[in-house]
Amino acid sequence: LWLSFEKVRHSSPTAATLLRFCAFLHPDDIPEFLITDGASVLGPVLQPIATDEFHWNNAIGALRNYSMVKRNAEKGTLTIHRLVQAIIKDSMDRETQRQWAERVVRVVDAAFPEPEPSSWPHCESLMPHARQAAQYIEEFHIFSKEAGRLLYEMATYLQDRGRYAEAEPLSQLALRIREQQLGHEHPDVATSLNNLANLY
Repeated sequence: LWLSFEKVRHSSPTAATLLRFCAFLHPDDIPEFLITDGASVLGPVLQPIATDEFHWNNAIGALRNYSMVKRNAEKGTLTIHRLVQAIIKDSMDRETQRQWAERVVRVVDAAFPEPEPSSWPHCESLMPHARQAAQYIEEFHIFSKEAGRLLYEMATYLQDRGRYAEAEPLSQLALRIREQQLGHEHPDVATSLNNLANLY
């Protein structure tokens, strides 16, 4: 697998960068819009695929040629093997892993809508990737505005669906991050406190 990745890296830097991003998401049903909409966050190598279908198809084609990803064109999703993810991550030092984790948090936060009944299906489709991002927030201590917002919206969605046990730790962590980032008097902190009170 590593030799295949090296071939991809030499033939298509865009495809290799795309694979690194996918390595930090949940391996199944990765929405393609996460990549195309989030390309500006993911760095200059991936930016062209946001607006150029030719670049996008070339990158996906290079990965499929080496069986690095599977594509479901009808659903607009990608799947990456867990072993490929592990190899890609293990090839990085800790700081590089953190950089990719931060990018995932920013991209998933930008894609995650405010929960309301009409957006519930969209929220649910993103939850596996949002949970992955939440793990990175804890593991790498990513205490950013985007991290606080993502955790808050995840908790709100789960609370709206009656999944209170799942919502509680996310709501608590969102509050901690917002208190640290914004100070105890900020309106977002009050909103998080209110959300946690409603949950209880």
